[in-house]
Amino acid sequence: MLEFNQLLQEDGVFSYTEKGFTIKGDGSHKWADIAALFGCKNDRLQDDEISLDLFFKNGKCMSITESTGGWFKFLKALHTHIPGVDPNWDMEIANSHVKTNLTLLFDRAGRSSAEAEKLYYA
Repeated sequence: MLEFNQLLQEDGVFSYTEKGFTIKGDGSHKWADIAALFGCKNDRLQDDEISLDLFFKNGKCMSITESTGGWFKFLKALHTHIPGVDPNWDMEIANSHVKTNLTLLFDRAGRSSAEAEKLYYA
């Protein structure tokens, strides 16, 4: 259990400010600039990996995975700053029997999953 508690505190590639976060090599981002979030389970040969796609108001997008250093602390910060995101989304996706299941976690404009998916993945 101690090991997991350490993971919850690990910054990894992230650093945080009151209004946002920085990813080493990618620059700074404000929580308020996140336009949409999608979670997904990626079916890999030997195991599955959970990923989070972040779409920003300026059109930039990025993807992080559960193997990204600081993943757990980032999710904790994400739930603090974007309270509409289900805190158990990653476990629900991981336990899904669907091999790859793109799931809309948050859309600032209130679009449906189909509308947001068409906009961001078209």
